[in-house]
Amino acid sequence: MLTLLVLSAFAGGGCPPGLAMSAPANGATVQIVEVAKPDPFAKSADVFVGRTGRASGMVQVGACEFAGEIALDGGGSPYFTRVRLIEQATASACPEGAVTQLSPGQPVRFLSVHADDAYYGTREGIEGKLATADAPDLTEDCWWAGEFTDADGDEYYFYKVAVAAEGEAPAVTEPSCPEGAVRSIAKGTKLTLAALHPDDAYYSSRDGMLGVRGTSVGLHPTEGCWFAGEFTRDDGGDHYFYKAAFIDPEKGEAPAGPEMACPEGAVSGRDLAPGTRLELIALHPDDAFSGGEAEQRLPEVGQVVGNGMSPTESCWYGGEFTSQAGTEYYFFKAAFRAVGELPPPPEPVSAEEVACPAGTLAEVPAGTRVRIAKVHPGDAFFSDRARYEGRLGTATSALTKQESCFFSGEVVLDDGGKPYFFKAAFLPVDK
Repeated sequence: MLTLLVLSAFAGGGCPPGLAMSAPANGATVQIVEVAKPDPFAKSADVFVGRTGRASGMVQVGACEFAGEIALDGGGSPYFTRVRLIEQATASACPEGAVTQLSPGQPVRFLSVHADDAYYGTREGIEGKLATADAPDLTEDCWWAGEFTDADGDEYYFYKVAVAAEGEAPAVTEPSCPEGAVRSIAKGTKLTLAALHPDDAYYSSRDGMLGVRGTSVGLHPTEGCWFAGEFTRDDGGDHYFYKAAFIDPEKGEAPAGPEMACPEGAVSGRDLAPGTRLELIALHPDDAFSGGEAEQRLPEVGQVVGNGMSPTESCWYGGEFTSQAGTEYYFFKAAFRAVGELPPPPEPVSAEEVACPAGTLAEVPAGTRVRIAKVHPGDAFFSDRARYEGRLGTATSALTKQESCFFSGEVVLDDGGKPYFFKAAFLPVDK
């Protein structure tokens, strides 16, 4: 009867009371009132009217009319182009027996999946199951965010779930550093993954990862021999570790960077602005491209792209470079000759560009819902920052603070994409 009353009100124009007046937030529970023409689903509106689900990426396209995806309770996620909705209240009461303290590895039972969680529509098959807490974070009241593995071996990454303890967490012995673990790592260093700390999100998958070889993209020490940051495998896979230990692939000890003289005529001692035309003439042995196809193509003409290039030492530059043939590189140590006259150095970064916006987060635990407030000039996405600032997403793991309010790590965006930021500032989603 409610649906019929609401529909009849459209004949007179305007929005009846109770109908959503503005775009529902991601994760909001909604009920479909009408599917209007020219929506492709209008012909089969009877299948959808009255059903409930969770809104995702909703935008307003008319008075009380919205476009976006709805994850329907019971299955299916149609994308509507013109739909009218009632937004329902989100239940958030903590169930009886829910715990507010958990340790990694602790046995639990799923009590309740919050209506804001992506698994809410399939909660009937989850609630009541036994599982193991991997490394969850308490987000509010009794609601946990993070990874859990059930008794069947299925893995879940929740945004908000309430659980009851079903036993004590196993005792965790602080791991020792593997023999030959490196204590300093330069960008572009070739490495072998030697150990994963129990605090790391990949710890439960360590048996299939230890011994893999790859290259440091941006690893920095956390404590002792343990490093956090991005690591690219030789087979093309990428990982962002929280606590991982590495050895040199050949010697099992920290690689010593070889000395190498600057090539004749190499540019040095200044920053290079985007658009600067250069000839790539040499690659330092510390660079990830050294010894590969890029070295066989030397010399190669191209231009600086991204945020420009800066010297890492003497004449050796790091940054983004695109060749005339269209090949894209991110160098750690490469030497260049000028093609024609060099343009003036790039303008220095202004204080405003690195200032922290008001209300930014001081820490970003795993599962935190965030709004991207600012991309730092030192981030690879800075030149494209208009595409990212203001967008909503979720931190897949705890983000690492780089300086003041700027963090590094991966964010899964609500409307698609998984950018890995080096320096970005974030607001809570209610800001």
